[in-house]
Amino acid sequence: MTYNLTNFNEMKKILFISIILFSNLILLAQNQLENNSFENWISLGTTDSVEHWNNAVTFSTFLGNLRVATAEKSTESNSGNFSVKLKSKQYLTYSLPGMITLGTVDITSLPNPFRGGVPFTDRPLGISFRAKYTLSETDTAFMIAVLTRYNEGKTDTVAATFFPITQNTPEFTEFITPFVYLKTENPDTINMVFVSTNPLSTKKSGSILYVDDVKMMYEIGAFPTLALPATEVTDMSFVANWLPSLSSEEYIIDVATDNSFLNILPEYNSLVVNTTNFSVEIPENAQGEEAYYYRVRVKYGDTTVSTFSNVIEVLPSLPTVAFAADEITGSSFKAHWAKVERATSYNLNVATDAEFENVVENYEDVKTLDTFYTVTDLDAETEYFYRVKTNYLTGESPFSNIIQVATVINISEISEFKNFYTKNNTLYINGVSNCSQINIYDITGRKIYSEKPNSADVEINLRKNNIYILELNIDNKLQKAKIIL
Repeated sequence: MTYNLTNFNEMKKILFISIILFSNLILLAQNQLENNSFENWISLGTTDSVEHWNNAVTFSTFLGNLRVATAEKSTESNSGNFSVKLKSKQYLTYSLPGMITLGTVDITSLPNPFRGGVPFTDRPLGISFRAKYTLSETDTAFMIAVLTRYNEGKTDTVAATFFPITQNTPEFTEFITPFVYLKTENPDTINMVFVSTNPLSTKKSGSILYVDDVKMMYEIGAFPTLALPATEVTDMSFVANWLPSLSSEEYIIDVATDNSFLNILPEYNSLVVNTTNFSVEIPENAQGEEAYYYRVRVKYGDTTVSTFSNVIEVLPSLPTVAFAADEITGSSFKAHWAKVERATSYNLNVATDAEFENVVENYEDVKTLDTFYTVTDLDAETEYFYRVKTNYLTGESPFSNIIQVATVINISEISEFKNFYTKNNTLYINGVSNCSQINIYDITGRKIYSEKPNSADVEINLRKNNIYILELNIDNKLQKAKIIL
């Protein structure tokens, strides 16, 4: 079986599935992985190999197969003499994450490098491991474990778990993650993978992950939950999610503006809830932060509380900023707005009123990947309004600010009004006693003159070497002419 790293969401979807409750929650069999504390190593010349695990990748070269270690023995341990150290590094044209697995690694098959596993037939409730992590940039380490069973020519997933480490952890810390069971049969194989960096992100080197004391958990005790990515994210709220507990329906959630939880929001400081998808409303005095963080504990009765879950980062769905339109004509304009990082697309809305009760046909939630859009088929000399909504993977933002724009006179509608002449820089209009309004536009459609005439003959000074559009309202009918000075 191969394990695809291209879409972590697939694993997350697995984790959302309801846990199957067993009649016997404490199992008699309690098998542990061999060399689960990484004490036993075999020397292979310039590198060491950890027994019963795979800490290297193999390249085929013209000189033969070349073994490159992706993890090494370390004397910095949680217990015993050794731990395993995973460090991301660059090798030839490959950006290699530090990694160790119970199966095999085929680096030429990225992003699907992990295969196989070792025999395993138990149904543990979860996995506990000790780790410390130094990340480079905004990296993420993770552990994936999959219990599988070969059945009638195909490999079925019996259970799975996924645990990300998203922040610096300077000391060995216990992390516990539950299995989510999808089938009632016992597995026949387990594969487990620890990776020090996200291999699908931009090239990074320097992230270091130490792992020690990997244990299968068979008793519930104060078992922690696994926090899952937030959903329905806006700029002022989000839904926090986590896996349900096997034996409790009460949870304690913390929400903070930093991943160390030194600045916990008072409204969400050890807040007890009885749901696994809790709506968080950001208080007004905490809005506008670049990120929010949440973690969850399971509450067992009145006195017992689990350890913290993993920490989830929430990036708010902030709106874009709409800019003034340009390229304005009698039937179109070009709308503009600011680019937003993490945006997947934008929705443009155009209306003839600022309340957007009268949306222009075909311009409600027009989806685009660009930060501009040309709006066409409009009426001349009409006011329009537009606003933009930003779409993210986790949700959509509120609307942007509203921009007002007016289409200009349509030059193609110029009639044959001829009762005028020009001399030097003066426009002379004759015999317009029935004219109630005179407007003059420059070639871009900008109105530069507007007057109600008080006589039949009018003189207007204009700048030379320009083209103008003259518009007169005579007997409630518009007449137009082009003027060249």
